[in-house]
Amino acid sequence: MSNNAGLVRRQATAFVEAISNLSPKEREQNPSAQYADRFNQVLALAKEAEPGLDPRLWPNPVAHRQLEDGSTVAGARYVEFETYARQIMGNFKKGVLTGMD
Repeated sequence: MSNNAGLVRRQATAFVEAISNLSPKEREQNPSAQYADRFNQVLALAKEAEPGLDPRLWPNPVAHRQLEDGSTVAGARYVEFETYARQIMGNFKKGVLTGMD
């Protein structure tokens, strides 16, 4: 695993660990738009770390959603972010990436 791949996997793991500390009710909420932006950065780094991986194995970037009050939130709930982060983590497990032992 390259250094970048290891760093990206740890970033994805941080999402999962943080979300695991939320209550079931909190996990159903939409985080801030900034949360989505950070996730999208990690996703982009993951794709850069392994450009040869089938693109269908990556989650899609998370868009923003505007609420009636004008505020902006992530277009996915925390529980969905957990799934997406686990997909990234899975792509960095031994044997999934090209060039790994």
